[in-house]
Amino acid sequence: MIRTNISLYLLSFALITVSSVEASTYYIDSNGSDKTDCKSKEYACTLKQFNYLKSNLELSLIAGDSVAFKRGQRFYISLNFNNLNGTKKQPISFLAYGDGEKPILTGIKKIYPEWKNEGNSHWSIPLDVRTSRVWHNGEEQKYANLDDLSKEAIWRWKDKKLYLYSVSKPKGELQVNSKYYIMNFKNSSYINIEDLDIRGGTNASIKIANSRCFNIKNSIIGKNSGYGIVIKNSNYIVVKRNTIDANFKLIYKAPISSKKENQGVHDGIDMRGEVSNIEISYNDFINWGHAGFMATTKDPNGISYNRIHHNYFTAKDIAYGRAIGYSGNSHHNEIDHNYIEKIQTQNQLNGHDNYFHHNVIDDVKDTELKKGQQGNGISIEDYALSTYNNRITYNTIENTQGAGIAFIALGKHTTEQIFSNTISHNYFFNCGSEYIMKNGKRYKNRFRAIYLPHYSDVKGQSFYDNAIVSDFNQTIYYRKEYLTIKEFNSKNRINKNGDKIKGNSSIFNPNTHGAGDKSEIKREAGVDAPF
Repeated sequence: MIRTNISLYLLSFALITVSSVEASTYYIDSNGSDKTDCKSKEYACTLKQFNYLKSNLELSLIAGDSVAFKRGQRFYISLNFNNLNGTKKQPISFLAYGDGEKPILTGIKKIYPEWKNEGNSHWSIPLDVRTSRVWHNGEEQKYANLDDLSKEAIWRWKDKKLYLYSVSKPKGELQVNSKYYIMNFKNSSYINIEDLDIRGGTNASIKIANSRCFNIKNSIIGKNSGYGIVIKNSNYIVVKRNTIDANFKLIYKAPISSKKENQGVHDGIDMRGEVSNIEISYNDFINWGHAGFMATTKDPNGISYNRIHHNYFTAKDIAYGRAIGYSGNSHHNEIDHNYIEKIQTQNQLNGHDNYFHHNVIDDVKDTELKKGQQGNGISIEDYALSTYNNRITYNTIENTQGAGIAFIALGKHTTEQIFSNTISHNYFFNCGSEYIMKNGKRYKNRFRAIYLPHYSDVKGQSFYDNAIVSDFNQTIYYRKEYLTIKEFNSKNRINKNGDKIKGNSSIFNPNTHGAGDKSEIKREAGVDAPF
């Protein structure tokens, strides 16, 4: 197990009960007063009054303060903080009060525009603020970054104008996300975010940069946004028991843009720069158009010593979306006990010295939005830097349209390689196919349970004690050969590439192969999991 300091942080911060005679709670109610100091439920203030106190009376939140939004209400808002600092014993909290549904903090704006005819069924309105998602009369419209709009690429934003495709003049209500972030923290520490519904950010619902010691829990995050949470150059953050849902259900068909998988909706959690000691657990990630969780960096210190566990991932309602991706200098991260089902492209497990274990991956389909075999359970690539010393063990990978696990040498970089990765004690069931059809003709399919090409920069991999169960015999494509499991095991150490292969079997033993009981892992993952 990869050791981190997250557990110590949880004990010292997330479980502390705060009390201070100097701390205040500011109650915000859309039906409140424009004249109170906001410091009691009985005299709660409006958001307008709270902002007035902040800007005109120099109200500054101090350690132990809380900002409470009334349940059942909606607030059009963008909160931006720089150097907002609680303490270990007195964090600053953003939370809910009262009865009913979680309060909604949103950047979605309703407008009733007068459209200008640009010709060729293109219509425009001036829109100074860039938007990432658009709804017309309550129905989300398909995004495109092509110059030519069509019924498959309805809208785009360019040069402070919003363009919409329509054969007749558009009528009715338009909704756009017009706040770049809903909650934006820089250089901040010891912050609690709890029981809120944070949605509608043009870029992200929450961004945390150059900060530390955050606890985000029991919230709904990311609906109608580009990203759910962006974490950059930060550490010691706990994201637990949240529904991180893009609220995205559009089905695109290729081509939609120059980058064909870009649907205008990106990652549920996106890590960038130097990020460490983050715990992401018991969350539901739903319908993110790139990845539920994504980490990529070339920072010298990298994205490291983070743990992602007991989460539920799906992208069942969209044309392109994976559960997990990490690459570049992502290292010493632990990804375990996650349940992944019904996704539309491969998980990318790159970087180095990462530990991926006891996860279930079930039902991975190819996507129409990119060429090549994309429906692999796991793809190991030299995407940004070399990929090496990763351990992928005790996982259950089944019902993949592509390979169960595929090694993809992209050929972009002459110095980067894929080497010394260990694949052991996994259970591959119904992965890949023996043949594929192209233009009415049948061809042998290379993407089977295991796909490892002949490239010289893919070397020194270890395959130990995996179970591969399929309705055809040659379940492995290995360096230009289609092999049975017995033939695969015979390749141990006899090739110039230094691969170590032994003990792989066509007989599944639940005590030695795979993640364990699938139903139990699913029951213990996500927001509804029992402790």
